[in-house]
Amino acid sequence: MKKTKGFFLVLATLMVFVSCGEDSKDSAKWPQSVYSEQPHIGVYQDYAVGNQGQAGIDAIVNVNPNCSVKTIITIDGLQFKDSNGDGELQPYEDWRLSPEERAANLVSLMPVERKIPLLIHAGGPGNPTGTDSTVINGLADDGTVDETSNPHPFGYDVYRTAYYLVNYGVRYGLRNGYGYDTAVYYNNVQGLCERSPWGIPHTISVDPYHDTAYNANSATTNSLWPFMMGFGAISNPDDAKRIARRFGEVHGQELRMSGVTMLLGPMADIATEPRWARIQHCISSDPDVVAELVAEVIAGMQGSENGLVPGGQACVVKHFPGSGSDEEGMDSHSPHGRYQVFPGNLFEEHLRPFDAAFKVGVAGVMPCYGIFETNNFEQVGSAFTSDIMVDLLRDRFGFNGYIVSDWYIDTHMPWGLEDLTKYELVGRWLKAGTHQHGGNQDVASVMRSYEEGYITVEDIDFAVQSNLKVVFQQGLFENPYVNLAEAQEFWRSNGSAFVDRSIAAEEAQKKAMVLCKNNSSFLPVKPDGEKYDTNGNGVVEIFFDSNISQADSGELQTVARSEEYSGFTFVDNINNADIAIVRMFSRGGEYWSALGGIPLSYDGITYVWDHEAKSYTDIPAPTTSMGIQGGGDTTKNSGGYRTVGGSLDNYQRVFNAIGARDGGDVNGDGTIDGDGTNPTLKIVVGMTASRPGIVAPFLGDVHSLIVDFGATDSSFLDVVFNADGSAPTGNLPVEIPANDESVNAQFEDVPCDTVEPTFKYGFGLRYMSE
Repeated sequence: MKKTKGFFLVLATLMVFVSCGEDSKDSAKWPQSVYSEQPHIGVYQDYAVGNQGQAGIDAIVNVNPNCSVKTIITIDGLQFKDSNGDGELQPYEDWRLSPEERAANLVSLMPVERKIPLLIHAGGPGNPTGTDSTVINGLADDGTVDETSNPHPFGYDVYRTAYYLVNYGVRYGLRNGYGYDTAVYYNNVQGLCERSPWGIPHTISVDPYHDTAYNANSATTNSLWPFMMGFGAISNPDDAKRIARRFGEVHGQELRMSGVTMLLGPMADIATEPRWARIQHCISSDPDVVAELVAEVIAGMQGSENGLVPGGQACVVKHFPGSGSDEEGMDSHSPHGRYQVFPGNLFEEHLRPFDAAFKVGVAGVMPCYGIFETNNFEQVGSAFTSDIMVDLLRDRFGFNGYIVSDWYIDTHMPWGLEDLTKYELVGRWLKAGTHQHGGNQDVASVMRSYEEGYITVEDIDFAVQSNLKVVFQQGLFENPYVNLAEAQEFWRSNGSAFVDRSIAAEEAQKKAMVLCKNNSSFLPVKPDGEKYDTNGNGVVEIFFDSNISQADSGELQTVARSEEYSGFTFVDNINNADIAIVRMFSRGGEYWSALGGIPLSYDGITYVWDHEAKSYTDIPAPTTSMGIQGGGDTTKNSGGYRTVGGSLDNYQRVFNAIGARDGGDVNGDGTIDGDGTNPTLKIVVGMTASRPGIVAPFLGDVHSLIVDFGATDSSFLDVVFNADGSAPTGNLPVEIPANDESVNAQFEDVPCDTVEPTFKYGFGLRYMSE
């Protein structure tokens, strides 16, 4: 049995959502407002005074002529923030009005040079010294803005953050990070934005990097969840919906308590192409499952099943109209992977999860990079064509919210429009119906596009109004600040809030585990009996080799795990073990990447794909290296990096264990893998499926196989040992193909269509009771 890890007092997780919605609102008062009662009005000077003594407070001195202290206006006993500092209540400052009315008024008041920066979603208000420092870069102690430092090549130089916030008015940025220090820093950023002209808050976004694979070694106290595909693996539909909703609530709280206000996710793409590098962030290959669970995640994060509410985390569902069908799984970040193909004619199936997201009022949409070879769409990237952004998204689905392109579409991924200048490309995406460019940090270029007539004031106003509406929905104009006392408790290691959300995440990890093989009901491993004590010395000895760095069978880990799991002795020499428990990643995919589909087998060769001939050549793709190659060069790699996943070295863990038992050339590569000095060794394999890896080459040589979708070592071992009743109850949300040949022959848009897969969709064994 597993020893108790400590006495956990579980209290309700801190909630940040303001009560609102039709059920709780007195519609006779303010029928168009997002508020049911007077909201708290937060101004920076009150925040700074109220949080004196909290670490990291950096009051912004009002010296810069472009900034001014903002005050509170009181009318008929109600309070409003004087965001533009004119002493009068403007409609955009009146929280009794609708977000649409407020956004329209603000846009009408602003000069065009202040609206243009709101068309870009930049790299974020970064701090190059890290979150330990909460001082805004480029802001002097006296409050003046440094305008002399050299600009960064990409435009939004983190060393000139204050310059971009104050002088340019940039208000949207991607910056990944969690924790108390992050919240303090972003509060200071919001303070500077509040004191700038118009007082527009900063929308701080993050990518969906919540899972254990990214964060298992992190020192922060964010909860560790499985990949999104893990939610699709939960076999009980009610459990899956409950856990997906809970994830949305918890992750939304963690982001908001870090000062973040927007998630660039979740992904509503269907997992139909198993080679795609991002398939682990899809939910399932079944569109009905994806639709149901993506709606739960969005409702949990945004705070309501009827759209975004004050305090909620704005979700930007992606990649419309569905990026799950990348040709040969190559990924549309790269010129050679720029096509979305539908050989099975199932385009409509890929739309269904997005429809579900729209029905729960998702705040935003991110279009796919790719060119869609279906429905007679214009053969350009999604963000550049009104066929998709207007006819499909706006007219058919009625979406009128925030739309931000994927990153660098007018510098690196202008698929189908490679010959246009970046100024012309701005006109193409804005007039096509995309409201904001992701990753574009060059305000001057957008201004030049306006000056040269590629975009008009009417184009700008329409887009900016849609972008600002989300900020009003969230209540950020009233109060963008995180309460630091609450944040400190929320992020306290082993505090009740941390324990509560960690327990929820651990449940998700375990319920997402799928038992695929279990010879003679070998699992769960018991602390006694000849079945497990194979060398007959009276002790069940475990060799544990983990795919999580610094967490395997080193000496310190073996001692700690022997104490954690009573009845078992962990050893650091496989030759002394009764059982080898080996964790591995499936082979990783790539984007910005190779010239053909990356095989799912570990030793498969990537060959160059010929799009025109619709066939592979006999030319091996060159090795990739991190970087970006723009301009649509289809003759070579665009530089690349591997997403979460394993390499051949990772795969070798399993063959090393087999070699220790059997000896010889286990994997047939011409080398001796082991000396066979432990012939009674039992082998249990856990595969973390960043993609549905091919397991056929070793499946016959192991006793048990568990597929997980991101789990800590403790969660995985709890299931192996049945600690506190932990058991694998998941079913596969995708199939596990038998070989690369069957994967190459399947259709990218069709779910689960490989020939004779090793394990079919929905497969999952259970522990047998004795």
